[in-house]
Amino acid sequence: MRDIKFRGKRVDNSEWVYGYYVVWEGRYTHFIYTGKIKDDFSDFVFHEVDPATVGQYTGLKDKNGKEIWEGDIVKYHPECNRGIGRVLYEGSGFYVGDEFNGLLDDFATMGIEVTGNIHDNPELLEGD
Repeated sequence: MRDIKFRGKRVDNSEWVYGYYVVWEGRYTHFIYTGKIKDDFSDFVFHEVDPATVGQYTGLKDKNGKEIWEGDIVKYHPECNRGIGRVLYEGSGFYVGDEFNGLLDDFATMGIEVTGNIHDNPELLEGD
């Protein structure tokens, strides 16, 4: 079973925060909860995040052991410097590329490498 976790950029300082995704419907505000779940709710730490930056962990790691997240920009076939795409979620799985070039699981055996993400490094997709 894979970890279900999310990341998002904080609205107060633009830093990435990782944890559970919560939408407070009373305020229509998006949060990442970073504390540990306890019965007495004593460890709640919420960080308001920009909803456009929220992405889910795919459950996979790249060839260097780095976690692969929705919104990451990855190289596949990095040994021959071929293929770059964005990780996205559509319907039933994570894909690489805007045209759904293939399931992320299929690329995981090809030495995939995270090179950045669409929020911090959009220029990596230019000319793709």
